Amino acid sequence: ARCGPLSQECERFFVQEACFYECDANVGFYRKYDADHYDPRCDAQSGNYSPMYAASRLCSHNTWELHQMPIKASYCDAWYAACRADHFCAGRNGDFFSCAGVAKNMDE
Repeated sequence: ARCGPLSQECERFFVQEACFYECDANVGFYRKYDADHYDPRCDAQSGNYSPMYAASRLCSHNTWELHQMPIKASYCDAWYAACRADHFCAGRNGDFFSCAGVAKNMDE
């Protein structure tokens, strides 16, 4: 989650990332969990999700996680440069996505 508005330069990278995950045909080559390992009972976004099953199996994967995908250093450097003045946060457990419930605007 972000703390305050994102700069246009930074937001552009997050839009690119979202489009990559959702639209790039090559991203499937780098999925950490392929169809052989995917269990919809562990996927909170699946219609077959089972919280009790997921807890009992300690399901920790997600369907979009990528693994060993090459990324150009210059792209990472450009993303960092675009977002270096923007503020981000994470909850106590380090989970980026849990932050929305506990975030405070850093500019206040």
